Amino acid sequence: MDLEFLPAGDALLTRRAKANSTRSAVVVRFSKTRRRYERQGLLVEHAALRRRVEMRRSANQHRRHLEACNQTRTKTLKISRCLMDIAETFAQCRCGTFGNEVLQP
Repeated sequence: MDLEFLPAGDALLTRRAKANSTRSAVVVRFSKTRRRYERQGLLVEHAALRRRVEMRRSANQHRRHLEACNQTRTKTLKISRCLMDIAETFAQCRCGTFGNEVLQP
């Protein structure tokens, strides 16, 4: 049998794995206390599940890379603004250099 159990809980992964699988089955269990069937998960094709997990992993890596780039850009802008504020505050000073850079307000 080439179907793999996907437990309930991750709706996005379940929907996408089921969409990519040609065969799927819902797994239910009867609850005596509630007197009804409760969904336990889904059986989907192994290849479809692996494909969706890999796509999600690569999407997460891409998202983390974009977040890191945005954080770097934000830090650079904050430092630049801080340096410009310092240059404006001390514009009357004769010293117009900061390290090797010349600051201009």
